[in-house]
Amino acid sequence: MVLDEDSATDRKAVFIHKGLEYVKQNGEVVDFSRHRDPLTKREVWKKFRVPFEEAFEFGKILEIMPGSEDERYLENVVRGSADGL
Repeated sequence: MVLDEDSATDRKAVFIHKGLEYVKQNGEVVDFSRHRDPLTKREVWKKFRVPFEEAFEFGKILEIMPGSEDERYLENVVRGSADGL
């Protein structure tokens, strides 16, 4: 969690979360546990802006159960290669 130059006025904290998704050769994102075809790991970076009042709870959810966070705070998603992980 960080505060940026907008945090003083919009009263929101910024969370950047790095995760992985699994992709088939055709580019379709799939659930790793339910798939047998060769899959490629891909990094997924998500940026969230969360009101101060909800930041502590949001951070706990993001750490304990990634993927179950509230998408209404999602500001940006960047996908990239996970080579070398």
